[in-house]
Amino acid sequence: MLRLLERKREESIWEEKYSQASAIDESVKELKSREAGLRELIIEREDALKTNDLIAAQRSKDRFDKNMSDALHLPTIRGFFDEEEVLGITFLFFFILNFCS
Repeated sequence: MLRLLERKREESIWEEKYSQASAIDESVKELKSREAGLRELIIEREDALKTNDLIAAQRSKDRFDKNMSDALHLPTIRGFFDEEEVLGITFLFFFILNFCS
């Protein structure tokens, strides 16, 4: 997702849409600040599953889903992508955080 935002930022600069590029910069900062928290929730869930604490695992999953949804539905971010791109980004971000961390 961050690469896509960075590409949109470059396109905005090329098209001389500097205020849009600045908004994208802010969105990138926001997403980066949330990334560590999302990774932490995945680790919490994995730890809970290892100890067979299914209630804690569900709480971590629910918090992860909420935080992910909030991150992807920030008004500034949604303004840069069409609905199909948002769905693809959601899948990719979830996959990367769950299977590549």
